[in-house]
Amino acid sequence: MPFNYTAPTFSEQQLREEAENLSEQEKREIKLDLYGQRKPFLETNNFISSKLEELEQELISMEDIGAFEQAKQRCPDYVNGNDFRLIFLRKTMFDVKSAAEHIVNYWNLKVELFSEECAFRPCSEADLGDDDLEALQNSMVRILPKNDKNGRAILFTIRKSWHYRCRESFLRAWMVLHHKLLDTNFDAQKNGLILISFDVFPNSPSSVNFDRKLSSALLHFINNCSPFRTVAVHHFFDSPILGFIIQFVMYLMGKEFRQRYCLHRGLRSNEERVAALDNFGITKDMLPTIMGGTIQLD
Repeated sequence: MPFNYTAPTFSEQQLREEAENLSEQEKREIKLDLYGQRKPFLETNNFISSKLEELEQELISMEDIGAFEQAKQRCPDYVNGNDFRLIFLRKTMFDVKSAAEHIVNYWNLKVELFSEECAFRPCSEADLGDDDLEALQNSMVRILPKNDKNGRAILFTIRKSWHYRCRESFLRAWMVLHHKLLDTNFDAQKNGLILISFDVFPNSPSSVNFDRKLSSALLHFINNCSPFRTVAVHHFFDSPILGFIIQFVMYLMGKEFRQRYCLHRGLRSNEERVAALDNFGITKDMLPTIMGGTIQLD
């Protein structure tokens, strides 16, 4: 899909300069996330009760809550339940204001993507249409079966494989995939999610099929709506064309996400790629065979 070459970009040089200008606290927080050294909050009963009450007051004080108002009426037990609200408190490191904003964003996006008949119940493959299922099954976007050494879930994708008839189908499939993880991986709620993007296909013509609007929508979901905190992104690529395109994506990321984005370019073998990830607590037995691991993906 063609894109606008005049759209704003963010270069690797700008990325380095941005990193140099971070505060010492920001640098420390980023390092903790990248290497999985951040300790989850001690969730005592008093702490949880206090944060849930603060979140309730924050939600009450918000003037524009969009589809969240509908959710309170259509599925009150779910939307007012502690389990649901704790998902977003954990995602935002118990930042109450941010958690409230994420909850509102989540419901706005869910109603936008799904019909009202489906939006106000737990997300599942049963809510996907034929085009959505095709996007889910034919695109290489997989939650890997093992968490990393630090309890972080790993989402593996090959962007070249993304197949969708419309952006909304891919976004619905992406949201359902995250909800499947939510149902099966409690540790990831506390420890976060790692995204590995594997694009080692030199000068592939499909590399130019960059969908800026889809990238923007995915980043909005990841940063503002997802039930998981994406703590690190590892992107492997060797295409000069893709290297050029990445500048457009980095602009869309925003500083917090961008500084957790690790580019792995120029690695010649899977042995080198596995070794690069091992430094971050991701070992060979956690990775798919296509990049030198032991996990066979369908």
